[in-house]
Amino acid sequence: MSDTTQPSVKVIVGAQLSAVAFVQDYVELHFDGPVIRALTNPIVYSGGSQIAFPGPGSRDALCQFIGRLVTKVELQDGVSLSCHFQGGGSIAVPLDDASYRCAEAMHFQESPAGALHVWN
Repeated sequence: MSDTTQPSVKVIVGAQLSAVAFVQDYVELHFDGPVIRALTNPIVYSGGSQIAFPGPGSRDALCQFIGRLVTKVELQDGVSLSCHFQGGGSIAVPLDDASYRCAEAMHFQESPAGALHVWN
């Protein structure tokens, strides 16, 4: 991570995924305020299978979580950020070196006016 303050990504526990935005070559996950910007390709784990964006079916797989509550967040620097949802399934943002497609892997903004935290 590039700044010295550790963001509390756990603020999204109990929040619903309110939107998934596809912005050219990355994905944003919106939680009624907080936003995770996945600059690496997110992976959906659901029903015993996994689908990586931008593969076939990945957009629908990501959108299936809209309206569902986050029950658990696991952040392992250099590995991944995983958001687990009520009813099962999760979305992981890879943070490992092999998954990088640009200088940064992920952004997290706790609120629209809050600080931007960058993993690079």
